[in-house]
Amino acid sequence: MGSYTNEIQLVNVDGLSDFERIDAILRSLIVSIEGTIPGSRGFGLSGASTDLRPEEARNLFYMELDEKVEKYIPEIRIEDVELETTVEGGLSLRIFVEANDDMEDDEDD
Repeated sequence: MGSYTNEIQLVNVDGLSDFERIDAILRSLIVSIEGTIPGSRGFGLSGASTDLRPEEARNLFYMELDEKVEKYIPEIRIEDVELETTVEGGLSLRIFVEANDDMEDDEDD
């Protein structure tokens, strides 16, 4: 993950009111390596996508991030992830975040 952690843009699709908090948690999830946080070994990403070609990396990153968000930040969903190669040869991520409407329905019950 280290190759693109400085090039992460989160896009608030739904106008979430507490987006600063969500932004902080989501960035922590992305930059944390799974298994390194005592008491929450599942928090973080595996980093398996860093050695893949860009499209494969995007797909694996999206699937892993979506799974972790469902567990650790259930009030949101990842709508999409765009991965671009920068002029310097690095990678840039654009992550589109929206409210998890299923979560709101569960709270109403």
